[in-house]
Amino acid sequence: MFSMYVTSYKLAYSQDQFTWFYYRGDSDNDKVLNGNKDPYRVVTNSLPRPIHTRFVRLYPLSWNDALVMKLELYGCISS
Repeated sequence: MFSMYVTSYKLAYSQDQFTWFYYRGDSDNDKVLNGNKDPYRVVTNSLPRPIHTRFVRLYPLSWNDALVMKLELYGCISS
């Protein structure tokens, strides 16, 4: 029944909500993160280069049927 999910997206981050930066990973290009390939499995994206930020935005690029996405963010304590 459920066939709505995001298949790819970009992540942006900010310290002040006014100046935003796209996550680039290890390259000079904006990183496109993989979303779901079906509506049932969990997709995990670990960032190889950590970011220190206060605010996060997701920009969906492609989706199946409708733009629907659940998100769970995990952080770590910085030293």
